[in-house]
Amino acid sequence: MKLKLTPLYILCFVCLSFFISELHDWLHAAVAALVSGSWGPRGFDRWEFAANANVSNGQRALATLAGPLVNFMAIWIGWIKMGNRDSLADQSMGCNLVLATMPFPMLMAAFSGGGDTTNGLKLLFSHYDGMYPHLFSIIGLVFILVVTVPPLIRVFILLPSWWAKFLYFPIFVLAPNWLHIFVNRQLDALLRRYETDESLAYAVVFFWTLLMLGVWIYNRRRLETLLVDSELPL
Repeated sequence: MKLKLTPLYILCFVCLSFFISELHDWLHAAVAALVSGSWGPRGFDRWEFAANANVSNGQRALATLAGPLVNFMAIWIGWIKMGNRDSLADQSMGCNLVLATMPFPMLMAAFSGGGDTTNGLKLLFSHYDGMYPHLFSIIGLVFILVVTVPPLIRVFILLPSWWAKFLYFPIFVLAPNWLHIFVNRQLDALLRRYETDESLAYAVVFFWTLLMLGVWIYNRRRLETLLVDSELPL
């Protein structure tokens, strides 16, 4: 078995990662609008409640916990696909789904006592957070560790060579987050520069999400050929 990397594969992987990230924020924003009755400010990789929204900690918790469900579902599907030992296409897609969710920043946020899961738990159990100041940080960290570490280990084991394990793996674990930070900052700066209103901001972010989805779907077969039979020509 060999690792097959092409420019179209990298493009498709990046678009899948951006799409999952935006879907994550759209779910945040949609639940926030559902519980508050109005849409709040929206940008690239960010969302907020409306300024005049009167919401409880429980409602804030629901909106905060909603986004990670996208990541957890993608990781879960990836875990299942990686277990199919009869199909390199499924194993390839499983690896891509796990890495495209950007599990490393989720882990780093949880280790620092933050992140959507931990913050959502603190909001949901705000009455007890003061009594047990570190309890929900520990629960959030343990949960993220359980969700992300086993799939990452499985990806590492599936990769067919040492260069794949110690070059491809760390790059595709770390680089997507750096790329997201850079690109989203530039796009958000563009929105602020032209002082767009909220409806236009939503339209721009929606178009960006559809663009990422479209490029991913059009080239999705490339992700299924990450792992190929060593007897086949690359």
